Amino acid sequence: MFRLLNLTLLGERFDQLKSMSTRIGGDVGAAVAGGRLRPAELRSAAIRCASCKSAESCAMWLSANAEPGEEQAPTFCTNRGLWQRLAAQTPN
Repeated sequence: MFRLLNLTLLGERFDQLKSMSTRIGGDVGAAVAGGRLRPAELRSAAIRCASCKSAESCAMWLSANAEPGEEQAPTFCTNRGLWQRLAAQTPN
């Protein structure tokens, strides 16, 4: 069953999702525009992120890894497979 999330929490989690994307897989907006990420996949990623139990660990990881170019998402990331796929598809 889905639980209701407030808009502030959704905004915070979406910011984390975008930050993780930038660190690992490139810009999600560019990935959607370039056809490497379907809008439905981005929606699913946002839902996984919004319902993730590791938000605090994620925030700490993002703070410690402030620069883009990390090779892999942390093991606790529910979108790790997606970021790895996008990183492999991102042109250099």
